[in-house]
Amino acid sequence: MNQSDDTSGNESVLPKKKPATAMWFALILLTTIAGGGFYLWQKLNNSLTGQQHQLTQLQLQVREMETRVQAHNQQIMAAEKNVQALRDMAQQAMDLGNRQQKGWLLAEADYLMRMANRRLQISRDTPGAMAALQGANQSLHETGDISLLPVRQQLAKELAALKALPQTDIDGIALTLDQMCTLVYGLPFRPVTDDIREQLPESANPDITAEKNLSDKIIDAIMAIGDIKIHQRSVQPVRSEQQQYQTEYLLLNHLVSARLSALRFDAKQFVYDISLAQQILNKYYDIQDTRVAQMSKELAGFSRIELVPALPDITASWNRLQVARSKTVEIQK
Repeated sequence: MNQSDDTSGNESVLPKKKPATAMWFALILLTTIAGGGFYLWQKLNNSLTGQQHQLTQLQLQVREMETRVQAHNQQIMAAEKNVQALRDMAQQAMDLGNRQQKGWLLAEADYLMRMANRRLQISRDTPGAMAALQGANQSLHETGDISLLPVRQQLAKELAALKALPQTDIDGIALTLDQMCTLVYGLPFRPVTDDIREQLPESANPDITAEKNLSDKIIDAIMAIGDIKIHQRSVQPVRSEQQQYQTEYLLLNHLVSARLSALRFDAKQFVYDISLAQQILNKYYDIQDTRVAQMSKELAGFSRIELVPALPDITASWNRLQVARSKTVEIQK
């Protein structure tokens, strides 16, 4: 009875121990799980904290980069402003230089036009006036200003008018007359027999040796001419040296006067002196001589020269230039 009671008592005790072990096991498991969860939570929390810190650092870096970008943008904008300012200054300098260059070219054209008018009106230097107008036209071309085209058109008309003028070589005329002056004292005079023939009547025979009955008329004609020398059977009139000197002096005087008249562009006096010089040459000198014939030919050519042709007006282009320059000054203001 005791054994059975012990057995039943052991059996009743054993079942009471199993729930405690399970509880302990469950408690340990829960503790392990809780510790693992806490560890995992701690690790996750630390990871999140690290990530948060990294994010904060990244945000700080981003802000710093944004600050740097803004600074760079400001520097770029400042640099662009400086570049634009430099461009504006360069453009202003170029505009100023172009205006100054244009002003110089216009001033040069103005001077050349005035010089052309003076050379034409004072010294009648047609080639010099043409050269000055061509230089003025080139200066206007270099400005590149199309508003100056009317001025250049007027210049073209004036150049055409100057080219149409007869080109009289005043220097050549003066040199030729000067050379004639050096030859005056070596020119041969006209033979006396020619003077005798001119004094005889037209019906008389010029052969004085064949007609003896005309001797009285011949002597009278010779007496009217000048000094005579009578030989036994011949009569020969002789001009005195004073008469020859006076003739040479008169011819030389007219040649010198004609030369001075040509240089002074005195057409009336020039024609007068050339005409008298030609008359003296043909009347008193031997026209059969080559030098006399050549001089007479040159004097005849001079008498047909238009020494002072009518000059065209070349001031219209200058007046147009003044109007164009005044408009340019108003635009610049």
